[in-house]
Amino acid sequence: MDVPEIIDNGLTQMLSSIIDQESDEILDVHLINGQNTVPREANNTGRIEGVSMELCESIIQFLCKSNKRFSIKTLHILDRNTVHDERGNAYPIFSGFLVETATGSIFPATFDKTIYPDATVRAARLMTSHGTYKRLLETYETMSDKYVIAPCSW
Repeated sequence: MDVPEIIDNGLTQMLSSIIDQESDEILDVHLINGQNTVPREANNTGRIEGVSMELCESIIQFLCKSNKRFSIKTLHILDRNTVHDERGNAYPIFSGFLVETATGSIFPATFDKTIYPDATVRAARLMTSHGTYKRLLETYETMSDKYVIAPCSW
């Protein structure tokens, strides 16, 4: 999986749907939920590694090279979002969050009997649109407040 390309495509698609390309508006950014996925004993180099590191790094690189202007309001990722159990296994402090769109307020979310939201919903975000190559599937309709899974390819 080419994480930087997926991040670039996904963020470009998202930005094009919410802001005019010529806009000089500053966009607030909240990065939450990337944890340090490497167990404590396995990471004695002092470096953060793992899938979340690659994802977070790709997002930050996209923001830096973009011609859009961003203001990072929340940065709760990697070691700042990681706790370890007695065996050294890493777990996220926040496994999700809720955004109150009317005010922009952000609240931690919890999920009963699981660390993350339902796998089907998570996987659907990574599918690509059936009609447009490399366009991520848009699963959530904000106007109707519904998840809609349309035809897609994997």
